[in-house]
Amino acid sequence: MEHDFLAAKVRTHQGHLGSLARKLISDISKRAENHDASRMCEPEFEEAARLAKTAAQFGIDSEEYREARANSQSIRKHWQVNTHHPEHFSDLGQMGWLDIIEMVLDWSAAVDTYGLSTFAESVERNLRAYPFSEGQTWLIRQVAEWVSHTEEDNSR
Repeated sequence: MEHDFLAAKVRTHQGHLGSLARKLISDISKRAENHDASRMCEPEFEEAARLAKTAAQFGIDSEEYREARANSQSIRKHWQVNTHHPEHFSDLGQMGWLDIIEMVLDWSAAVDTYGLSTFAESVERNLRAYPFSEGQTWLIRQVAEWVSHTEEDNSR
């Protein structure tokens, strides 16, 4: 009798957890599918292409890239509509944990796409560039560690 009661409770518990996990997977998958979608449309596309070329030519730490980025109207528009960018927020404390996860995945993808630094260098550069809270920094480092282990596993 007690075993049946416990078994039913565990199945209910597993079902609830599974439902929440599937919702989380769905939300993250939607973010992945829609990531930077605005960049593929005008008016962002043309200017994003110029910025990407400048980054590839001079590097993302160069004065040329910083100047081009600072003068870019489309990058500001991009930040306005994409919450995984710290620049989206006037108060970085409003940045949610799903935004942070997407942001760190974006950093990894940018390194893989443009090859301008290592992922570890990108993480450290971005941690210096933005006033993340202690809790946000902890989450960023956790996600970065997961990404690093995942990439190591994939390279085997």
